[in-house]
Amino acid sequence: LKMYHKTMTLAPRMNQLFPRNFLLRGGAFPLLLSSQQVYKDQVRKSGTAAFRRPEDFIQPIAVCRHKPNMTNYITELEVSRNDDEESYLSTKNYKRLPVNLNNDPKGNKVYLWYKDGTGPGITRIQFSFTDSMAEGLNAIGFHKIDKNLNTGRCGDNVFLWYCKGNGESHVPITKIELSRDDEARKFTDSWERLACNLNRGAAGDCAFLWVKREKKTYIQKIQITDHSDNDEDLFKNGYIRVDESTNRGTSGKPVFLWYLPTTKEEGNYVALQVSINDEEYQRYQNEGYLPVTPPVDLNAGNQGEKVYLWYKLEDPDQKPIQTITLLYNLKFISEFEKVGVTVLRKNLNSGDGCPCFPATPLYLGYYN
Repeated sequence: LKMYHKTMTLAPRMNQLFPRNFLLRGGAFPLLLSSQQVYKDQVRKSGTAAFRRPEDFIQPIAVCRHKPNMTNYITELEVSRNDDEESYLSTKNYKRLPVNLNNDPKGNKVYLWYKDGTGPGITRIQFSFTDSMAEGLNAIGFHKIDKNLNTGRCGDNVFLWYCKGNGESHVPITKIELSRDDEARKFTDSWERLACNLNRGAAGDCAFLWVKREKKTYIQKIQITDHSDNDEDLFKNGYIRVDESTNRGTSGKPVFLWYLPTTKEEGNYVALQVSINDEEYQRYQNEGYLPVTPPVDLNAGNQGEKVYLWYKLEDPDQKPIQTITLLYNLKFISEFEKVGVTVLRKNLNSGDGCPCFPATPLYLGYYN
């Protein structure tokens, strides 16, 4: 190494370049050497040079550096709510997603920004619109962007949280996009649709965030909760929460779906079903479906039938499920079905809303 450093400081004169790897004292250095003092016959025959005298190092060395192909990950997220914040984020090399999240034409524009690079990358993006949804995220160490995404009229306060996790279930995110019109075709290119409407409860169009990961993931397990007591443990164990309650707009308990992703294709869920009465409960049991355990009524705390989720494991005729989401705009359901999304056309949210704000119909969709 002393000889190498001495060489790098010599005069920048090059008479001849030999594009080879030369062996220095038994170790291969990816160097291009220029020297008329080396043992030329040995170099020509084997590409190996033995340097014994200081005068051998009278010519400079050109070092070849090959930049490897590195995957770019989403590494940081931010939100701007005015021109000053936009200018600041631009100077910090953030990139802006082009969708204004504020539906109020008289209000300030709200944009989501991101940074990308070689890592470490963000592996989870979650949202909260109630205090109880935020508890588990805060306890596990998610980073909260403390700026309301939903500043339109009458909407819920929606906050974005993210983390950079490790392990099989934490696959880095490489791309993110926002859509106003539910671009169902994205499912065919391994995008995941995050179920929370970022303009939840506000007038105007919906807004959804889509993410794409470094590798395809598949669903190996689903859990359902009707309280937030276990949120911290579920996040800690690698689960992703579907950030919309199946009891939205009702007097029932907040009920959330959770799923555990994996990069392995074997041993995963291949089909889902929903039973909304005793007859269907028995039928799916006879057809080899298994109930999600512990069983939680997706209509918990409301009047009406009990609603349960069922699944099937490996089947040679079916691909594993890659992602699930909740849909509530009936006019888009057929568009999802056209691209291969299986939509279970049974309302998960048949609870009792109020006359002014009836319960929002919700349908479960999944993509194999």
